[in-house]
Amino acid sequence: MCKQSRDISHTRKNIKWLKFSHRAFVSQSIQLSNIMIIFQAKKSKESNISEYQ
Repeated sequence: MCKQSRDISHTRKNIKWLKFSHRAFVSQSIQLSNIMIIFQAKKSKESNISEYQ
C-alpha cells in the first residue's frame, strides 16, 4: 500500500515536471521563430535597399 502511494506521488511529480518543461520548450520555440521572422525581415529590407541603389 505504501509503495503504491509513493509511486503515484512520484508519477505526479513527473507529470508536473513534464508540463513545466513542455511550457518552457514552447516558449523557447516561440522566441526562436520570432527571431527568425525578425532576421528574415531584416534580410528582405537589406535586399530591397540594394535593389533601389
